[in-house]
Amino acid sequence: MVLGLRQCQAVDSGVDLRYFPALSALVARASGRPVGWQKSVVGEGVFTHEAGIHVDGLLKDPDNYQGFDPQLVGREHRIVLGKHSGRRAVQLVMARLGRRLDDDEAGELLDRVRGFVVMRKRPPSDGELLQLFDGDNTTMATSDSYDFADETSECESAEDFLEHFAVPYHRAVVQVHRLHILQRFHNYLAGNTQPGETTYDDYRSWLLRAYEDFVRSDAQTEKVFSVLQRAAGIAKVSVASIGRSRTR
Repeated sequence: MVLGLRQCQAVDSGVDLRYFPALSALVARASGRPVGWQKSVVGEGVFTHEAGIHVDGLLKDPDNYQGFDPQLVGREHRIVLGKHSGRRAVQLVMARLGRRLDDDEAGELLDRVRGFVVMRKRPPSDGELLQLFDGDNTTMATSDSYDFADETSECESAEDFLEHFAVPYHRAVVQVHRLHILQRFHNYLAGNTQPGETTYDDYRSWLLRAYEDFVRSDAQTEKVFSVLQRAAGIAKVSVASIGRSRTR
């Protein structure tokens, strides 16, 4: 009510709004009831932003995404990096940590951040972000089994899969070979996956291998589709089908 009076009616109640978060935390501890993440004014997530377009609009004009300046209530905007973040958000967060990144560096780090979020189901901390930037892969390591069908249910294109598994790629390569990359990835999975044992790192390594096959080579040479195999005279014929043809 105090904030509403100030913002809507220009009424100064004499209450220092900057102490709202501390007062809220005190009440939460005393009552044993934690404050909801999206609770207005005092919730942890109220001034937290991730999505690329959202962050870009906020940086251009804070009034795009705020009804009032968070400093009024002792808060500030907080940008976290996740699957929906963009390069500009990466550059902003890293600048806060004392690192200035150009567009290429931001893009490479963004790929690692997306991979981290997929595996850990949360944004990286500042320390983890610096480790990712320095190329320390221990933050990405995991031995947990990975539910491929569930985790990739929203992936449709080659770009979706490459970004999901944090595989850096050149768009020109993918634009020419997207279907071949996915088919080669499928072929690698067919011969290697073990239910309950295959990890995120395993899937990522096979996708990286499938992509690199077409960085070094081309569709005509690799022949991942049966039509190209038949054209080259290397189509496979099953023993069962040979047996049936003899009995006719």
